[in-house]
Amino acid sequence: YLSAPPEIKDFEVPFPLQDLKKLTAKSEMLDPVFMYLIAEIDGEKYVKKIAEDLHISLDNIKRYIQNLVYYNLVTMVDIFQFNNIYTVTNNIHSFNSDLKLQDEGVEFVVKDEYSDRFGREDLLKLYLKLSKKVTIKDFVLQYSDTVIKINITKFVQFGLMKKLIRRMHEYPIKLKPTDYPLMTKRNFFSQMDDAESVNSADEERIAEMNKMFNK
Repeated sequence: YLSAPPEIKDFEVPFPLQDLKKLTAKSEMLDPVFMYLIAEIDGEKYVKKIAEDLHISLDNIKRYIQNLVYYNLVTMVDIFQFNNIYTVTNNIHSFNSDLKLQDEGVEFVVKDEYSDRFGREDLLKLYLKLSKKVTIKDFVLQYSDTVIKINITKFVQFGLMKKLIRRMHEYPIKLKPTDYPLMTKRNFFSQMDDAESVNSADEERIAEMNKMFNK
């Protein structure tokens, strides 16, 4: 038997485990609210935001999402923030020997333009570099050469979905994107060990990270 669904929290994000649009296409008699809800579940919007956008009570939306969780159609993950801190769980050991899951992870997180330059070993190493003392923002800066090849939001989401990582709660204050200063050549290279000059590729990386921190 399936266990009872967990409590649905206001600022958790429902993440689809299946193609929910296919579900609606096959279910002509599906509750209209479910149809609207499924269209809003994109792996990024949190529960309260979905309720506000649909103009449906938060309690009702939570009940609908509980049903989706119960039938293993969605899972709940933390809202993505750059000040969050994550560390690996013991499940990372089984991930190390599960090539199929590693391939799934690579396909999920890597950007299309880097698909031939980022593989299983890169993904595993990147998860292992997560630290209890480093925010995602600092993690992105410290390992920018590798992180630039992936979607960092999906990297965290995949780790949470597969229970490869867990969130640490040393920093409970939620920061706004505007709280992060724009990256400059000087503070970009303060994160690097041996950088002395900036080339056009570095300029692109700086612009890319500014886009990530201030989206």
